[in-house]
Amino acid sequence: MKWFKFLTLVILTFMLLTGPVWAQEAKEQEEQSSKSTSEVVLTEEDFQKHNCDNVGDALQTLSGVSVNSSGEISLRDVSASKVVVIMDGQRLNTPGSVGVNVASLPITNIEKIELLRGGRSAQYGADAVGGVILITTKTETESIKPMNYGFQVSYGSYNRQTYNINHSYSKKRLNTFVSLQRDLWDGDFPYTDYYGNEKILKNNEQSSYNIFAKAGYRLAEGKNLSLSTNWYNADNGTPGMIDNPTPNARLRYDNKSYNLTYDQSVLFRDFNLKAQGYFLDYETKFDDPDALGGGTHSDHDNYALGLELQQGGTIGKFLNVSYGYSYRNDRIESTDVGEKTRNTHSAHTSFTGILPLGGFISQLESSIALRYDATSDFENALSPRLSLSAVHQGALNLSLVSHIAKSYKAPSFNDLYWPRDA
Repeated sequence: MKWFKFLTLVILTFMLLTGPVWAQEAKEQEEQSSKSTSEVVLTEEDFQKHNCDNVGDALQTLSGVSVNSSGEISLRDVSASKVVVIMDGQRLNTPGSVGVNVASLPITNIEKIELLRGGRSAQYGADAVGGVILITTKTETESIKPMNYGFQVSYGSYNRQTYNINHSYSKKRLNTFVSLQRDLWDGDFPYTDYYGNEKILKNNEQSSYNIFAKAGYRLAEGKNLSLSTNWYNADNGTPGMIDNPTPNARLRYDNKSYNLTYDQSVLFRDFNLKAQGYFLDYETKFDDPDALGGGTHSDHDNYALGLELQQGGTIGKFLNVSYGYSYRNDRIESTDVGEKTRNTHSAHTSFTGILPLGGFISQLESSIALRYDATSDFENALSPRLSLSAVHQGALNLSLVSHIAKSYKAPSFNDLYWPRDA
């Protein structure tokens, strides 16, 4: 850890020496700083340009990103279990599953998607080894029309059908957004088996419903309360492998989430406050009546209760700082691993400074982030991250970014309690 202590000392010295300059430019550079942290940002303009139906479609427009048939994302060959997906501040990953089905999230509900590559455990905790996907849902703003309606239909190959209807309302202190999406797909595409015979893939159909609702209320100037819920229900066929088909197997999902968030832009001086609570209820069922040795039935219920507290602002009017605490209770009731529980307490902090320059290098930025996760069923973890970046702005924008980070993957319930797979 000598390298870590040395680099920490160097960056802290850099921050202190350039502090007065940061004070003058802090507010002007705040938006630019946030953009430099996010390697890629996708907005509604990008979604429309690429004709995206869901979050998975949008992410697949980026280089080095792939989404498999289950909707799980991998970054630069890093598996889905090492990519964290966060929507409106709530972590969608659970210890009882491999990854997050981003294809189940309709794009009509989404305002923007941010992709952070590389190890991010210092900011986002366990499993952020390959990167982090930050998803922000829509919040209706007051417009000329207090009520707005939308309807969208799309049709694709192999009878893929998508129907979406949404409604938004905004007047005075209240705003709401509601969306209903129906997806259908036959998935009966042709293939050639190992013996050169052309066949049609059977039992590959998909059918799902997705309902999303969000309401916001402005309590006072700079004080906002929001409540959102999402329900996803799917009944899909699972065709199996070419040499081992499963013509009658079914995979069913029944996922529900609830989120309550309080935002206060100014709590004291330049410090804000964000408090959040959320609950996830994910159920997955798999049935294969033709399995060897008798029919197979698997039922996995994943539950997660999360609490988040976060503040950010300036110290001494020259150092940007953020810190927070989070608690997460994960529980699974499964026919394969039984009933298991995990409790995680986390504390995190980060310090960021920006030095504007007038020469070829327009801006220097340094950042230190540190997170400590204390869990109930495996070893605690300390995750540091040091970042330095140099930016040139002109006819051709250039940036040079360097990171040193320590990240980790938490063992899933399957890793810990199902030795046959571990």
